[in-house]
This record gives sequence, structure tokens and C-alpha cells, in this order.
Amino acid sequence: MKPNRLLLSLTSLLAVAASAQTPDPRYTNTAARMTAYITNQMAAENIVGLGIALLESNTTVWARGFGWADRELGMPVNIGTVFHIGSVSKVFGTTAVLKLWEGGLVDLDAPVTNYIPDFATLPRFPGAPPITVRMLLSHQSGLPGDILRNMFTVEPFPPFLGWLTQYLQTDYPAYPPELVSVYCNSGFTLAEGVVRAASGLDFPAYARAAVFDPLGMQASSYLFDRPSISNALARAYINGERMPDEYISGYATGSMYASLPDLIRYLRMVNGGGMLDGIRYLSTNALAEMTADNSKNCPLNLSSVDLCGLGWDWVHWYELDYAGRAWIKSGGTMAYTAYIIALPDQQLGVAVVVNSSAHSLMQTAVETLRWAVLDKTGGALHWPTNTYVPPYSPITNIPQPEIDALAGIYITGDSLDEVAAGPGALSWTADMDQPEPQTHSNLIPRANGWFSAPESQTLEMTVTNTAGYTLLMARRATGAYHLTSPKGHRYTPSPIPEAWQRRVSRVYLIDNLHPHDYLRLLASNFGLLLEVRYNILHAASLGGNGYLHPQDDDTAFVLGISNRGPAAIQAVRSHDVERLLCAGFGFTDARQVPLLPAGGVCEGALTGVDLWAWRRISVRTGVDYQVRIASSDGCSALICNPAADGVAWVPPNAAANWRADTNGTAYVGIFGNGHTAGIYRVSLAIASHGGHDFDGDGKADPALAQGGDLTVRLSGANYTPASINLGDPGRAMLAADADGDGKAD
Repeated sequence: MKPNRLLLSLTSLLAVAASAQTPDPRYTNTAARMTAYITNQMAAENIVGLGIALLESNTTVWARGFGWADRELGMPVNIGTVFHIGSVSKVFGTTAVLKLWEGGLVDLDAPVTNYIPDFATLPRFPGAPPITVRMLLSHQSGLPGDILRNMFTVEPFPPFLGWLTQYLQTDYPAYPPELVSVYCNSGFTLAEGVVRAASGLDFPAYARAAVFDPLGMQASSYLFDRPSISNALARAYINGERMPDEYISGYATGSMYASLPDLIRYLRMVNGGGMLDGIRYLSTNALAEMTADNSKNCPLNLSSVDLCGLGWDWVHWYELDYAGRAWIKSGGTMAYTAYIIALPDQQLGVAVVVNSSAHSLMQTAVETLRWAVLDKTGGALHWPTNTYVPPYSPITNIPQPEIDALAGIYITGDSLDEVAAGPGALSWTADMDQPEPQTHSNLIPRANGWFSAPESQTLEMTVTNTAGYTLLMARRATGAYHLTSPKGHRYTPSPIPEAWQRRVSRVYLIDNLHPHDYLRLLASNFGLLLEVRYNILHAASLGGNGYLHPQDDDTAFVLGISNRGPAAIQAVRSHDVERLLCAGFGFTDARQVPLLPAGGVCEGALTGVDLWAWRRISVRTGVDYQVRIASSDGCSALICNPAADGVAWVPPNAAANWRADTNGTAYVGIFGNGHTAGIYRVSLAIASHGGHDFDGDGKADPALAQGGDLTVRLSGANYTPASINLGDPGRAMLAADADGDGKAD
């Protein structure tokens, strides 16, 4: 044992030594400040492992790993550790498309159907222009953005592209093309089809041949297919808990693996105007296309912050404007987060990667570059520290009818704002349907067209009409900056059709979540619930949440100008069973699910690897129920409460107990192993009911001990006598309810 322990100690010491690079002397201040910042950040957000690298010109001037790549094996993050980089993959997917554009094989402004002939959606916007390749890469296609079914899995899964292309034929667009930029994972998955059509290669193979290999990115791939990846991968953690490895079948949108040195090589290339190590990789025209501000292409892109390029989330960033151009890309998967930022005018760049979810990671990258700019310029170029004071605009009067006309409900994403009119003023309640709404009262009109408090213009709001939408706009002075953003579009509630009213407050249970889908591990709710909020139909489900406008009895469109989730909820019927469809997921009306009585058994076979079977169970407060599943095919079960919140998992050929909090109905879901359609047998019993309920139906069973036998009258069978040999009359007497009063005698 001693030699092995010594070897492990030496290995750990070498790994720790490889976790940090001595910073360039000019950047010791940056390294020291960011080391403290990152240490605090990791503690605050329960981040297990983090890697960071800082670039100046062609040199990595500081790189360091923090925490653990594999905490259970004691392996720290080092400079060569590989991470999933999530949506940072989109920059490299865009680069692959641009290489084909350089060769004349792809036209960015050609319809996507030129490359994917079977691409289509259900018709919604008559006269809308065709979706082009450029729109896919700039989030301006109007397609529903987060169709996540089977994208994140615990085992390698078939490519997402084919399924998504077929699925979109059955769903609607969320917006007309080039109306508004809304983050769209679907668009980048479709870009894989463009690459395949133009190159003749599957997307991962083309990306390796045209991007990773020429750039010397030897630990990068869209697949888990290189020893340089498998031997150095940081493991996944969520809230500090070790999770299964994740696989992402939407390649171009988020499946890429990379190390810090590889990300730095890419940043060197873009900072170098397309040159790397003296060799031109990307033309200046291609780089210009990639980093041009596409935000002005759409009339509803009215944010002063969200200035997107092709693949890049932002091609300007207000906190770094003092240092010149900034190109930023963020990425996140279920269990990893990544950021890259290029500052070409300063010849600086940073890459940050973690094996956890990290909300403040962008600020880590920004802070690193702030200190680096300060160090590089010897303090001559400091970030703005002033407090922005809006130009004074005098108070004015507006006719009361004009003020009254601005009142209403404004919807954005899954939230509502309300503007109310009073005498000569407005009040604005932001996020009125959220736990902590904020109300701003007595907002009076000013000559600049905005409304604000009489004593301050730090926060202003106005209403404007653009492209047929009435938009609520907000403007706020934040530190040294003045930021403008749309807060929602006005929606006037209309009567909800009877068909949708009937669905309100029913529970619909998911019926096609694949057992290997990562969402199965993370989701708390496995149902779809419709309700009415503020006289507007609202849906909450695994496919996404949002307010709905019923188009007809079977279709309701999701509202909001920043909705990146589902575009619609559709009702369909099969064999007199109603299902609701949302973002690729299907949900069955729980009322149509068969009942499994206490003491009962259900048997059956799943008809597909991604289909579920459900049973209703009637439950009473304070009773312990036991669900047992037997299956030679590895079927498992899930116990859900009345709102379809999962409360207990039942592994294959095992049992789980659960105590109901309320009287009513709960549900048991049965799903397969993900490989074969499974055969199952599920039983429900009363696990604990005072020792007097022998048939598990929740009722007391009169019983009398006679010698070594216990004669029981089973209530579940009209009190038919049954003799049960328990072997010990004394114990049997304690377990029996001889007089049938519901108490053990």
C-alpha cells in the first residue's frame, strides 16, 4: 500500500504544480486581485472547479486552475483540464460556416431551405421573408429557441439535427424573421445542416478538419472522441453535487469540449485579425462579418446592451467600451459554464471555464480584463468610476387621455409589468406576478418623452409603438452607465375560450421524456399546469413557462418579446385521449390515467423507449404508501404529488415509501431503461397503517389469532376470511385489529 500512496501523493503534487502559471510580472496585480475575487466567488456559488487564462498579444500572461476537476479522486483543475464550454461552441460553429462562406460554398443571405430542403414550420406569419443562414447565426430567425428534449443526455445520443428538423415541421415560429433577436439554440443546430450540405461532411468531422486541426486545438471536439479530452475532462457538478457525465446532441449549439490553451489559441487568432502564428486562417472579411453589430437588423432590437454579432453574444459591452472593441461569448450547459472575451484593440483576451453552474462568471471575465487593461497601460486607462447623471429634462404636461392610453399590461418572457394611469402621472409595477414586484409611483412626463419621479431621472420609462407592437421601455442610470431596454409588449386580455377554460387547473403528465434525458435528473415538475393569472392563460411545464394567447380551441401562442422557449402549446387527440404538446414534450391528461388502488397491481409494457405509463393513486394524509416495481427490462418508477412534482424515485426491482401530505390524488410514472421497451409490474401497498391493514387498501381488517394462524377478514374483498400464518401468536395478536375499530388490539 505504501508505494501506491506515495505514487498518489506525487501525482497530486504534480497536478497541483500544473494548476498555476507564474504570472507575467506586469500582471501580478491582476493575478492577485482575481485570485481573491475567484476564491470568494467559488465559495459563494458552490463552484467545484474553475480555470482561467489571460492573453496578451501572442502570450498567455497568466493561467491558473482553482478547485477540483474530479473532487472524489482528488484531481485539481490544471491549465490543461478540458471542460464542456456550452454555447461558446456557437462561435466555433459560426467559424465553420464562415470557412465555407470564404470558399463560396455558403451564401449567408440565402434561404436555409437551399441547404436543408425539408426545413419548414407550420404557417403563422403570412408574407414573412424566408429564414436565411445569417438569421440562424444572429438569433434573428424567429424560431422557438429552446427545444431541449433529448439535447442533454447522460449517454451519447443520436444527432439532434434530424429530429429537430422533423419536429419544426409540426410547430410554429415564435416571431417573424428579423423582428427581434431572441437567443435561439435551434438556429445553430440547423446550421449543422448547412455545413453538412455545403461540405459533404457531418458537422463534427468538418469542424475538426476545418477549425480545430488548422488552429492546433488538439483538445477540442464536438464529440467525446479524443484521448486528450477523455484523459483530462473536468467532471460535472451541480450545487456542489457530483453529477453524471453529460452529452449534448445539439453539436453546434453547445456540445464542444475545449481546454484553456485551445481557447486562447482561438482568441489569439481573432485578436490577430484572422492570423495565427504568421499564417492567415480567417479572412478579414469573414472576421468583419462575424463581429459586425447585427442588432440593428430588427426593429424590436431596442436594447442599448444586446448588440450581437454572428455567433458572438455581444460585439460591444458597455463596461469595456473605454478599452475599445469587445467580443464576448457566454456558454452554459446543465453543469458547466464558460466565457471568452476578446479585446482586439488592447490585444487582450480572457477565457474562464467552470464545471458548475456559475451566475457571476461573466463578471469574473470582465473584472479580469479591467485589471489587465490597467496593468498593461500602467494605470493610464482606468474603467469609468463616475456616476452617470442623465441630462435634465423639464417636467411637462400631457393631456390626460394620452396618459390614460399608456396604461395596460406588458408581457416579456414569463413576467408581467403593469402601467396604471393617474391624474397627470403613471405608476409602473415591474414583475407584478413575481414574488418581489417593484412599484414606481408618481412618474410624471418630461419634455424628452420619458416619465420619471419628480425629483430624479435615474429611472425612466416610456411607451413607444414599433413594428405594430406597443412597447414598454425602461432607462436606468447604473454607476457610470445609462442603459436602455424593452420591458415588454402590451397585451389586452381577451376572453379565454371554453376549450382552454376546461383545461385550466387540470394536471397533464409528461409522457415522452427519455430516461437518458438530463432533465429527468434535474426537473422537479413532470407535469404541465394551465392556470389563469390576471385574466391571461399561463402555462408551466418542463418545456417552458409563459403567458398564452389562445388562437383557437387547440392552439395557444406564447406571448412576450423575449421568449426563447416554446412558441405554442397544441392540443391533440388520439384514441379519445387528449395530449398537450409543448416544445417537443407531450403531456397526457391525468384524468384519463387508470387508477391503481391500494393493494392493487398493474402490469404492462411500454411501447417505446421514450414513453411513460402513468397510474393515479388515491392517498390520505399521514398514511405511508409503498410503491414497488418489478421489471426484467430495468423499468423504474417515479412518485409524484398532485401537482406532478416528483417526490420519490423507485429504482428497478425495488420499492420506495412515501407519505402523503394531503388527501387526494397522486401519480406513479413508469419509464424504461432507454434502450428497450420494457415490461413492468407495479404494486401499491399501505406501508404503515397501525399494523391492522393487511390487504393494503387503507381500511382496517378485523382479525383474530387462532393458534399459529391469524384469521383476517379482508376489507378489500368484502371482508372475505383469509388465514395468514405469522408463526407467533403473540406477535400476531399485537398486529391484529380484533374488533375492527381501526386500532391494533
